[in-house]
Amino acid sequence: MSRYAQVAFTRNVRSVQEERGSASAMERMLPGETVRADRMGPVEAEFIGDRDDFHLATVGETEWPYIQFRGGPPGFVHVLDDATLAFLDVRGNRQYITAGDLRGNDRVSLFFMDYAHRTRLKVFGRAGMRDAAEFSDLPGRSGRPARRGARSG
Repeated sequence: MSRYAQVAFTRNVRSVQEERGSASAMERMLPGETVRADRMGPVEAEFIGDRDDFHLATVGETEWPYIQFRGGPPGFVHVLDDATLAFLDVRGNRQYITAGDLRGNDRVSLFFMDYAHRTRLKVFGRAGMRDAAEFSDLPGRSGRPARRGARSG
């Protein structure tokens, strides 16, 4: 079973798939041989590196999801290894909802989209804030950090 199916295909989702006739099309993602879809390979790294934006979803203490646009020059999201992404959390409207949400719940969903080619990449993961100084060697760092030393990734 793919990691995506483990997270996304809940009992209720499977029930709706059955009701609406898509369950058989989703069978390839269900139990059977485990597919290692919880790591990024070169294809995913290149796709992420080509993007100049993505959407980041968090869940706050009210249990409501919050989706935030993140943008920068192509490559502003760095694939550090097969399980780790990093980007500079630049100063925005100073509401700090995403940063606050991460203090209580580190689960995130990232949505990368290539509109021209109608291709997308959905990432489920866990996130945290790091000191920007830890990543001073990353190319393409631009923008003013949200707070001195803040880093999201």
